[in-house]
Amino acid sequence: MTDENNKPVEGEAPAAPEGWDQAFGTDAPKPSGSAGTWQPKDEGATGAYGAAPTQPTEPYSTGAAGSAGGNVPPQQPYGGNWQAAPAPEPIPTTAYAKSCLSAGWADCKQPGFWKKTAFLGLVECVPILNFVNSGYMLEWSKEVPFGGRTPLPKKVVTGRNFEIGFYAFVIALVFSLVSGLVGGILGWIPLVGWIAAVVIGFLVAMFTNILQLRMAMRSQLGEGFKIADAWTAIKRDWSGLLWACIAPSLIAAGVLIVLSFVYALFAMVTLIPIAATAAVPDPTYMVGAILGGGFGFLLVTAVFCYLCAWASAAAQLVVIRSCAHWVARYAGEWTYLA
Repeated sequence: MTDENNKPVEGEAPAAPEGWDQAFGTDAPKPSGSAGTWQPKDEGATGAYGAAPTQPTEPYSTGAAGSAGGNVPPQQPYGGNWQAAPAPEPIPTTAYAKSCLSAGWADCKQPGFWKKTAFLGLVECVPILNFVNSGYMLEWSKEVPFGGRTPLPKKVVTGRNFEIGFYAFVIALVFSLVSGLVGGILGWIPLVGWIAAVVIGFLVAMFTNILQLRMAMRSQLGEGFKIADAWTAIKRDWSGLLWACIAPSLIAAGVLIVLSFVYALFAMVTLIPIAATAAVPDPTYMVGAILGGGFGFLLVTAVFCYLCAWASAAAQLVVIRSCAHWVARYAGEWTYLA
């Protein structure tokens, strides 16, 4: 009840002002209790009594003649339980017992590894057919992001391996052409350009390996060129991926250097009889020396090439398996594609 000045009369419960339901809704708490003095809000853009409060406030207070004395406790504006939002929990980081390279090597060093890579080295020496090597390695390694841990498959030369290997060859060819072009241009800049060319080579190796795995996981060539997705993943742990890509290749390169010295030594030995024909002007001896020396040189060359292919195949298998572990850890969302 109000007096002639439109103010609540002491001793009477103040009535909700006109427009309360329209401003705050029918569920909003209304004045209750005995006599009090209504405290209207300043008029604003949202109505005569302002916008609905977002924090617990005291919409009114009782006067001296209120029942049981004292102020009415603050009211919840919408009748719900008002609570502060909890602080966000920190994102946990996963600590792995082994690096990606160690995990990949642990998968590879199983009975039959050297025997299998010896056969892969033999296949590597055959043009076109060697596509099956990459397909074999990718088909075996693509299981890792999905949680698979199976032994090395027995069959190497299959149609499926050839298809995936051909796709892998196309991906590697495109990236190699682009990086070679860019590196050749930068190579004209002394020092800085050389360093940039080396960095580009490392980047291409990382992109090529994980995009080949992505292609094998999806069995689509186009997935091997999703550069943006690969870059997003690489930024999460580029150092671990780089180490997984280059460490086995560096070891294989060291083996190849040693083989090269051994090859050069044996090549000179096989060519000595041919050189001696200058001191022995005997046609029969010359023919025998040329045939024998030439055959020996070809044999040494063939053995050297095969050992190089064997070392390269073993290193490539470890690289692809290690990169598969990296994809499982840092690009797990790729598993939802397949």
